Amino acid sequence: MIQRDLLLKLAKLVVAASWADGKLEVSEINVLKDLIFSFDDLDERDWQTLDLYIESPVSEAECNELLQDLIDAVASEADKAVVMDKLRELVEADGIVTEDESRLLAEVKSCLDNKKTGLLTFLSSLSGIGRQRRSSRFNREERIDDFIKNRVYFNILTEHAASVAVTEMPEDAMRRLCLYSSLFAFVAKGDEVISDEEKTAITQVIQTAYGLTDELASIVCAASLQLVQKNTDKYEITRSVYQQTSYPERVTLVKVLFQIANACDKTSNDEINTISQIADLLRLQRTDFIAAKFCIAKEDRKGL
Repeated sequence: MIQRDLLLKLAKLVVAASWADGKLEVSEINVLKDLIFSFDDLDERDWQTLDLYIESPVSEAECNELLQDLIDAVASEADKAVVMDKLRELVEADGIVTEDESRLLAEVKSCLDNKKTGLLTFLSSLSGIGRQRRSSRFNREERIDDFIKNRVYFNILTEHAASVAVTEMPEDAMRRLCLYSSLFAFVAKGDEVISDEEKTAITQVIQTAYGLTDELASIVCAASLQLVQKNTDKYEITRSVYQQTSYPERVTLVKVLFQIANACDKTSNDEINTISQIADLLRLQRTDFIAAKFCIAKEDRKGL
């Protein structure tokens, strides 16, 4: 069994290689996880670190950094053989090895043989990576806690790190805003259909409550809706909201959730149930939940 440190470095590079064509299919993700799961010494934190790289495309600079980390960790011919075998299994997973994938394997082998990196020029020629190029100033592993507890904030930093609208907002305020907007999106998805009216309502609520520009409000709304469409667990997010807010703030938040739900074709039973679950997780008293619900006119409520 190879040592855990080498395994994790190898796994991260394997993910980077999987992004070589600019996309990562569900089938590739499943194969990737199966390959890595064959080693039994990765802990939960290691898997969360890998999810950082599975979540979004890996830049050229990151690929070079990951390769250098792996090269530094390879201490024997046996280690080198494991690296090449696992990469080969990955690119052959779909039964077709493209010319680019063959070149990638050759590049990695050459780098391991010569103890130097050389992927930067090669990867820049791949159209997929080129389309996804981002600043190397964003270090995703330094943001792993955000990835786990506040995915909307993490994704905004990943995709909009250079946006003036994003960088000008105080970090603490931005974190809280992203947590709130995540709950807004969960409610909008409560009846499985996120309407244009609900998208507009979320954007307007965010913009009005925080005095945001149209650009930033739209960025936050889009990131929130993208999150819930991936069936993300709302419990971790709600727990973070609970830890960072006072009781009166949570009561106000639940009232806003009902405004979001009521933005399109009245408040449905599914949306009321979603808000009820969130209110319970926020430890609101039932009387405060009912009072928040009654802020919506009875004729607009399909639920009780």
